[in-house]
Amino acid sequence: MDNDSMGQLIAELRRQNGMSQKQLSEKLNIDPSTLCKWERGRNEPDFESLCRLSDIFHISGDALMHPETTLQQIRNGHYKEGSEVHDGGGKKKSLTIKKRLLAVSFILAAVLLLFGGYLIYRFQRPGFEIIDTQYQMVESQNVYEMSILYIGNVNLDDCYAFIDKCLDSWKNHEFAEDADSVHMYFYHDREKAENWDWPDDEMILMK
Repeated sequence: MDNDSMGQLIAELRRQNGMSQKQLSEKLNIDPSTLCKWERGRNEPDFESLCRLSDIFHISGDALMHPETTLQQIRNGHYKEGSEVHDGGGKKKSLTIKKRLLAVSFILAAVLLLFGGYLIYRFQRPGFEIIDTQYQMVESQNVYEMSILYIGNVNLDDCYAFIDKCLDSWKNHEFAEDADSVHMYFYHDREKAENWDWPDDEMILMK
């Protein structure tokens, strides 16, 4: 879809309906600067906005999808409300904007379902997530602090394994190389972990 032709079509429809850019942008629930960019061909409307344009100007979605042809028909006085546009081979374009939007909605719904399934799987697996880290000076010692979130139903073996892994990483200089000690704060609540609130458990690692 050509942005320039689409912009000219929107501007032509707006003028023919006696609307200012401000009035049309209010009906579309968008910023006037966004409409201005459309009409100048810098950007193009999304599917939802195209559906609204179709309703406001009583123009078919098919006509909006072929702005150059529709614009020419309007200027020549040959366009009729609700008429459909044909391509060069005479084949009718049957998909309207709303049908395209419906198809996109189904695709988005499928993606969201897949992503939701992944999140459920991810957060049901027992384990730990490091939410934040920071350095603190405690009694002239350089302390490396870790805010850690419990994920799922972890047991003591899981805790010890995670702590051992962190200790090995620290000894191997994979993090906090200049720290005198590492303080690990464990939380069951993500918000508390993000705010470093009162931890549910804590552990101090020493080399």
